[in-house]
Amino acid sequence: MSDSIFKLQLLARSELALTQIRTRRAVSKSTYIAFALVLFLLGIGMLNVAGFLALETSFSPAKSALIIACANGIGGVIVLLLSQKAGPSDNEERMAKEVREMAYRELSEDVEEVKDRLGNLAQEVSNIGEDISRATGVLRFLLGLLKK
Repeated sequence: MSDSIFKLQLLARSELALTQIRTRRAVSKSTYIAFALVLFLLGIGMLNVAGFLALETSFSPAKSALIIACANGIGGVIVLLLSQKAGPSDNEERMAKEVREMAYRELSEDVEEVKDRLGNLAQEVSNIGEDISRATGVLRFLLGLLKK
């Protein structure tokens, strides 16, 4: 019985570990994305204006705007790529998943064993009930003979 409790505890701990890993990963990614967005919102306006004004002297206004837009896109892609690598590694999650699956398998085996035992117990109780029924039938018959 304590083995089953240990397996349940292991399952609960692996589920908790997976949840914590996923939460940390989501928080890390969200933090990077939020930080990147704040930086872009604060800095992009002034950078765009300054870049545009600097490039406008060398290029036409349309080409200057295109160059600034491309630079903004490249910066955004770099920050998004950095955010994808943030948080716990995939190996941590894989290990926690393996522990969870092992605990599920072990618990399933325990449940099947308990089901088998309960099935056997039910059959034995049924057999005992039949034996008692036969014995009472014989006793009634014998009592009936004694009364006559």
